[in-house]
Amino acid sequence: MATEQETIEHLQAVGRAVQREAAAMAADWRRRDDAAWEAPTACSAWTAREVAAHVTDGAERAVVVARAALAGEPVPQYDTAERRRRHAALRSLPGDELADRLERDLAAVFQTLNGVPAATLHGTTVSLGGGPHTLAQFADQRLVETALHAWDIRAGSDRDATIAPESAAAMTDFVLWRVPRLAHAADGRGTALRYRCELEGTGGGPITLDIGPDRVTATRGGADASPALTLPVEAFIRLVWGRLDVPRALDRGVVRTQVPREEMLALSALFPGH
Repeated sequence: MATEQETIEHLQAVGRAVQREAAAMAADWRRRDDAAWEAPTACSAWTAREVAAHVTDGAERAVVVARAALAGEPVPQYDTAERRRRHAALRSLPGDELADRLERDLAAVFQTLNGVPAATLHGTTVSLGGGPHTLAQFADQRLVETALHAWDIRAGSDRDATIAPESAAAMTDFVLWRVPRLAHAADGRGTALRYRCELEGTGGGPITLDIGPDRVTATRGGADASPALTLPVEAFIRLVWGRLDVPRALDRGVVRTQVPREEMLALSALFPGH
């Protein structure tokens, strides 16, 4: 487990990355007119306004989660009907108000977690839609949620949009931990049992993907002499979150691989997106 100092420094880095992502997204929302709000995003079923409502709702609920967990109280759970009601109410708000709420609530989450001892961050578990998370992982999850959906909005108009390197670096280990939940092991036909990946950039290094019949894992390190895949940290994150256009990434040299193209496409099919 990380030391007290490592945990605090990581939480601070995550908080700074969330603040940058939220500020950039809020600035974009404040500029949008009605037509821009109805623009498509990388979330194919959602417009920019619908993604914004989802992210804003998540930030608001995150404040409640953090405070309840630290108080030793049950974390409120919302059913599908309540989520739809909340999203509908948020979709009716102007961009300025959505932006203000997003920045306010994400700041409140990290103000709540700031100064919490590492033992509490690692030892307190909260129930989220993606399964049980420690409070430390919950903080990381806020960055993933914010950065990925910010990318979703940008990618609606920019096919070459990427995740900021500092955000990608801060979320890498959380994403590796989430790979078993993100992958559909049953869709692993046409792939090898193990791949060594070399992730380029801050937070990167060698990663080993192990593909079993029921579970896919990603761990740091790898004994093979040469990587099967070489790609930026942010591209790996988008790959496992189902947000990397793999044929385009191969054609543009974003992903370099020693495996046949057909096998690389089969590998990407393991990660259909969430």
